[in-house]
Amino acid sequence: MEPKVSIIIPVYNGSNYLREAIDSALNQTYNNIEIIVINDGSNDEGSTREIALSYGERIRYFEKENGGVASALNLGIKLMNGEYFSWLSHDDIYLPQKIEKEIQELKRAGDMYSPVNCGWTIFSMTDGSCIDKLSSTGIYDYSYYESGILSVLMGLIDGCALLFHKSLFDKYGLFDEKLLTSQDYAKWFEMFRDKKIVYIDETLAKYRVHVNQTSALDSDFMKNSEDLHEWIATKLNEADSLSAGMDYYTLLGVAMVRFSNFGFRNAANIVAKKLCKLDEPEYGSVKRSELKNCILGESDTIYIYCMGNRGKSLLNALALRGITVTGFSDGNEEKCKQTIGGVKGRLLSDIPKESRLIVSKENPGSVIDSLKTKGYTNIIAFEDIEQMVMETTIDKSELIKLYAAGE
Repeated sequence: MEPKVSIIIPVYNGSNYLREAIDSALNQTYNNIEIIVINDGSNDEGSTREIALSYGERIRYFEKENGGVASALNLGIKLMNGEYFSWLSHDDIYLPQKIEKEIQELKRAGDMYSPVNCGWTIFSMTDGSCIDKLSSTGIYDYSYYESGILSVLMGLIDGCALLFHKSLFDKYGLFDEKLLTSQDYAKWFEMFRDKKIVYIDETLAKYRVHVNQTSALDSDFMKNSEDLHEWIATKLNEADSLSAGMDYYTLLGVAMVRFSNFGFRNAANIVAKKLCKLDEPEYGSVKRSELKNCILGESDTIYIYCMGNRGKSLLNALALRGITVTGFSDGNEEKCKQTIGGVKGRLLSDIPKESRLIVSKENPGSVIDSLKTKGYTNIIAFEDIEQMVMETTIDKSELIKLYAAGE
């Protein structure tokens, strides 16, 4: 018999998207499933309850007092009859073959206790139609998706893309109900940091971005995220580097870029302190030379375009690897008047056309197209070189200098 999979849908005031989520679970091509809907104390005048009850015996429905996503998930886990856990947020969607393909890949891997992850797409609602924004697939080398620790560090896991055996909860415990917005990644870090993940390089889940989700409404969301990453930074150790398949010095360099991208400065500083205590690998200067040649290409000047958190992170990451940035520019002309990290801003019109432009904006396609219409052709996106930058050895002397200067 095929193993039973429990799809748990926690919901709070979910009348807007709940029906789409339940329908996507019912439309799975894998037959041995149960769908458990946990109403986390909704107060939308019965709409959430009415929608759930309209499905009758096709789902299992339970209500509880409001306590947050973690508490709703935990109740669902205690009630589940399946061997495998699969989470579906009430505002997200499974593609029809999500569960079937994940079970197939587990069988193919020969280890039914491995966690399995798939590609997922972020989409938003514009004029009533779904607009895809970002896919998790193909951003980094395949090894990043197979490594539990790297998948967590790089944000390559969406809870709704996962499927894993219930025994992992027996070993690592349920979600921490005190963590109202970061309970998922805290648990993924605990569960997966020393494991290989079975990864399906195909989009099988869709994560919806909308104005009513927790990350948009909860004023503590960013603070909780900062606390989570500081906690992860303190926990990183040499065993994690073995799991990642890279040396500890390089892993910390990867983490430092990633934390900086999100503006988590305290987490980046914790990693910097750890790096300062380590010896730089002997091959460091060679790796930095290779990176410099790759980035410069035929040019002798480098400019960063878009100076948000990602741009500042890139500026710092290149400085730590011995690469000098000539200047930066931004669509905001006021920002072009600033000096950031010792580098002066310039209006785009003042940057020579032959200069190397690194676009640091997430989803840079439209920005790159606009720059090309203005005559700039020597352009590269940060995301195209991010992995190479992260894995290039940090110059320890530069690290000590920047860290001492509070950069």
